Amino acid sequence: ALALFRGWPRFASLLGAAFAGWLRPGEYLGATRFNIQFPQDVCDAERTWTLWRHFQPKTRRSGARQQPSRIDDESVQLLLWEVFGGLQPPDRLWPWAPSRFRDRYRQLATAFGTTSIPLGGARGGGATDYYAATEDAPRTLRRGRWSTYQVMDRYLQEAETTNRLDLLSDNEKLKVQ
Repeated sequence: ALALFRGWPRFASLLGAAFAGWLRPGEYLGATRFNIQFPQDVCDAERTWTLWRHFQPKTRRSGARQQPSRIDDESVQLLLWEVFGGLQPPDRLWPWAPSRFRDRYRQLATAFGTTSIPLGGARGGGATDYYAATEDAPRTLRRGRWSTYQVMDRYLQEAETTNRLDLLSDNEKLKVQ
């Protein structure tokens, strides 16, 4: 919400997609409109999710060469549609340098009184949030695009234990909430 208030709709959309779709920073900073498939794009009014297509995923050597991420969060989908729905397929979602995205992320973290939450934490946060809510290991494995349960388990354990929110003061926690 603070990013939108500051007039950064692309930033807010991509950070929301990173959390909801468990995206790595390189997967959204280099993406084009062609990477996002909205229900409107395929004339499917019944579909309740948005597909984020990865054409060069990190795990393409050990897994599928093209991989999907699913975004179910309705508010994130609406924001993505409002910001990127009108773009043409080759248009970049983040047309600036990745350093500009990192700078804005640091500005938001500073506004919340912390710099201890890393940019890559959105993927881990989204995955642990989903697993905590569902305890559905097979679906978490697939959605996270991990090759084995062992890799997923290690990732989720590390993401849960590196949550830096416990280190924030009570005042800082109120700002984040």
